[in-house]
Amino acid sequence: MAAAVEGGKVFSLAEADRLLPVLRPLLAEMRAAIADMREAEAQVSVLVQQHKEEHLDKAANPDRALYWQLVKKTRTLEERVQDLLDEVRFLGAEVKDLDLGLVDFRHERGGEVVYLCWRAGEDRIAYWHDLKSGFAGRRPIEELHPAERRH
Repeated sequence: MAAAVEGGKVFSLAEADRLLPVLRPLLAEMRAAIADMREAEAQVSVLVQQHKEEHLDKAANPDRALYWQLVKKTRTLEERVQDLLDEVRFLGAEVKDLDLGLVDFRHERGGEVVYLCWRAGEDRIAYWHDLKSGFAGRRPIEELHPAERRH
């Protein structure tokens, strides 16, 4: 299994690739929950603009129940996303950008820790980058492991 170093687990390329089938549904659920949360937040915003926030809390307001239902839905979705993020962290992976579906895995390269970089929709881990460069600095995995050319 993945080794531990300061800052988190360190994965071999094979270990990180084997984790993708577990991460795909977690990431998909997080992204769907965030989309639903944004939609609920937009509906709340419309209600607030229509009624002024102080009026939404009055019992006589016909949209009061809807407002509180949407607020509760938003909070529930936020909690679910946080639970899923915690699950991914427990596995040792790091979600870098939910909108793009970016997940990184710490990996040791000649005594230096780098990230193996995966994006939702990719079949396997095909890129890596150093800890500072991020997604913009992604480089082909073959540069990291030339002997492990994968097909």
